[in-house]
Formats: sequence, structure tokens, C-alpha cells
Amino acid sequence: MTGRDADLDDLFDRDADNRLLDRRRREELGLAPHPPPASSTPARFGAESMVNDVPRAVAPRSAVLRVALVARPDRELIPGAVVTIVVSLHDDGDADAGDVRLRIVLPAEAEAIGGSFSCEEADLDGDALLGAGLHVGTVNAHSELRVRFALRVLPGTAPLDVSVHAGAPGVPTISAPTLRLARRSGHAAFEQPRPFFELESDETDAALSAFALAPVERERAVDTIVGEPAVPAAPTAHEPERAVAEPAPAPRPAKPKPKPKPKPKLRVERAPEPEPEADPEPVAEAEPAQEFSLMRNLEIDEVRALDRVFSGGVPHGLAGLALLSSIAAVDAPLGGSLGVRDVARSVAAALPRALVAARMRQATPPVVTRQALAAIRPFALAPAGRVGGDGPLLALRLDDRGLDALRAVLARDLDDIFLRGVQVLLAVCPRALEGVAPEAAERAGEALATYRVAAGAWLMRVTVRRAVDRAYDPLTADDLLLQDAGRALVAALRDALA
Repeated sequence: MTGRDADLDDLFDRDADNRLLDRRRREELGLAPHPPPASSTPARFGAESMVNDVPRAVAPRSAVLRVALVARPDRELIPGAVVTIVVSLHDDGDADAGDVRLRIVLPAEAEAIGGSFSCEEADLDGDALLGAGLHVGTVNAHSELRVRFALRVLPGTAPLDVSVHAGAPGVPTISAPTLRLARRSGHAAFEQPRPFFELESDETDAALSAFALAPVERERAVDTIVGEPAVPAAPTAHEPERAVAEPAPAPRPAKPKPKPKPKPKLRVERAPEPEPEADPEPVAEAEPAQEFSLMRNLEIDEVRALDRVFSGGVPHGLAGLALLSSIAAVDAPLGGSLGVRDVARSVAAALPRALVAARMRQATPPVVTRQALAAIRPFALAPAGRVGGDGPLLALRLDDRGLDALRAVLARDLDDIFLRGVQVLLAVCPRALEGVAPEAAERAGEALATYRVAAGAWLMRVTVRRAVDRAYDPLTADDLLLQDAGRALVAALRDALA
């Protein structure tokens, strides 16, 4: 019997119990025990007899691409909601995947947000990614590549399905299933009311009534000069005679002549007349008639836009800046000469972006810039004269002292450009509403005066707060006194136009 041979009867027919009984029976009968097997090598049956003991080398796996798609949030979405999409490219193989191309398909009722495409903190070409496909390069073995962007949900009822496709020459790809974004119940079939600072479906940037600026030269604005600048009075007929009679010390020896004597009599008889002419006071009395006018046409569309500003949830600082830039009296020739017209228009053009950022709870972009303040020319030539126009006018009439005070404010230079911009807008805030009923003009004048006081107090509070806390943002901070005064002024302007 070899090492691999065994007695089957001994293994299967004679178990331990049978062998024990057989041994006891032989002992009782006095019989000799069974002889041991010829070979002492035990029988072995196991897995080692069927497996080769020599290990085999494992071949490396080729590149395998696996795509994952995640969205946050992915449910309870309403029109206008912003969704972040993250696409992950994995190479599960042992070799690098080269020349990888990625393409993303968005639903028809969603739009990608420009500038939000990035790959590992680097900007991407969003148009190519959403079009024919974007070449993202090589994905290393056992590594991951993440692409991130944002999309905005549009109104509608169609499913919001986002799909992604990736591929490389000669590399198998395990694609991610289509991701379906769930709308909130009741928000899919109709469009929600748009905030006041967003364009309607039939509006363009030029038609934005809230902050659209009038052309530089309006046909309605009449730049007619009612009062001409004062001109020195021409010399009268008797002045040459007086000039000849007074500097005549040389002919004094000829006093006996009869002709020079009547001339002093004329001077004495007309003595009461030269007094108002020789006294410069009459010329000074004409100075108040020389006005310097700043004005602005008040239109119903601007008042309606301001009414929407103060009736919605707009931060108080942004609402105040919108009101100051909308009523600033800067449309007269004096406003263009001093440069305040460009400042008001720059602030009005930057406000919509700031309003959108505040609504999305993002950092507010600067509304007042140094480039806009650089257009101010405080000591430029000031056109004089009373400027009028058709329809209601927000007017600021200045004399010489008022113009000097305005020049002093415009000439200030502050490190905080926001505070200086508010100072400039507050300096050209109108004092009266002209071209309306007397009762409405009186109420509007009182509301304008109250708002100037409230805005000046707000500017002082902001100045102190900004001095101790540079992170304080007055555009998004609440100020109930400023908000209530602005709401009362908008109501007065609306009633005046009604």
C-alpha cells in the first residue's frame, strides 16, 4: 500500500465505535488485536492535493472609466432655485485613461449659470461642456476628476433630467444613470411673480424702468434761460460830463469863465440821481435773480419702481440708495458741468446687481466706484439761469452761497468711497416738486425735507459704524428711520402724480 492508498473498509465501514466494540470483543475472547496497516503514512484528502503550490503572476487591469453624478439640492425645487451639479470621473483600472471627453446634457427648463463651471478649482468652457463635449485630458489610474457647475430652474412642467456622457479611445466606460430633479408640488405649472429687480419676459436691459436713465438730452426738458446773467450797467449820459468836470483841476485858473459854472449846478440838481447809480447796492440786489438750477423730470414709471422697492423685502440701505439716485436733481446743464450726472447714473446702473446679490445672500458688489467719483468737477464753470421744463420737476434752486456750499461738498475727498458717494447724492437731493398742484407740492416738499434729515442722520451713523467695523455693510443693514422716511416720500410723490 502506497502513501496515497488506504483501506476503504477501515476508513468507511469501520468507524471508531465499531473498532472499539471489536477490540473489547477480542479482549473478552482472548483474541489478538488486528495488525496495524503495512504503511504508517496517513491518508490525506484536502485542497492542497488539487491546487498547484506555485503562485501565478496577476496581469494588470486596463483603464476603466466610471462616471458619478450628484446634485444638491435635488428635490423640492421651485422656479429660480439654483442647483449645484457635481460630476466625478473615476479610473478604476491600473492604467491611465487619456484623451477623455466629457459632455453634459441639461433639461430644457433649466439654464446653466455662466462663470460657474470649474474642474479642480480651474475654470472650464461651459459652452463646449454642454455642446459637443469638452476635452478634459488624462485621468490617472485609481484617481478622480471632479467637474462642478450650477444651473437655475425655470418655470414649467417638463421633467428635469440631467445626464452625463464620458469616453476615451479604447477605454470602457460605466456611465451614471440619468439624474432627475424633483420640483416642489404646485410650483411647476405656473410662473411665480418676479422680484422688482428682475426683468419680465418681454423686457430688456434698456427697458428696465426701475433704473433706466433718460437720454442725455430730453426733448421734454426745456433749457430756456429765463434770467440772463447780470451785466454791468452802461454809463449814463451825465457820467462823461461828470468825468470831465471832476478831473479838470488844470483849467481851474479859468474860473472866471461863465461856462464851467452851470455844470456844477447840474451836478447839484442831479445829486439825488447819482446816489443809486454810484452806490453798488442796486447791482448786489440783482444777484438773487441769478439762480443756478438743478432739476430732474419726475416720471410715473420711476415712482412705480420706487413703490415696488419699498413694498418688497429690499434691504434698507439698498432701498435708500435707489431712492437717492432716482430723485437726484442732475439733469440740468449744471449737473453735467459739475459731473454729478455721471455719478448718479453710475450708481443707478450698479444697483440691480447689488439687489440680486443681496437677495441671493451673497456679498454685495460695490455700488459707488472711484471711476464714477473721478467724473466730479467741483470748480467747473456753472451755467447760471433758471431752468424749467414740462411736467413735474424735482428742482434744486441755488444762489451763490448755495453753489459754494455744493462745491465744498463735491470737493471733499474721503477714503471711504461709499460715504463720499452718499454725500454727493444727498447734496443734489431736490428741495421742491414743481409743476403740480400747490397742496401736492407742499406735501412733497415736506417729505423731501424729512427724508434729507433722515438720510443725513443715517450717513452719520454709518460713518461712525464704518470707522470701528470695516466689515459692516450699510447696504444690507436695517435702518427703520431711513426706511420709514423713504416710504413716506415715495407715497407723497405718487399722490402728487395721481
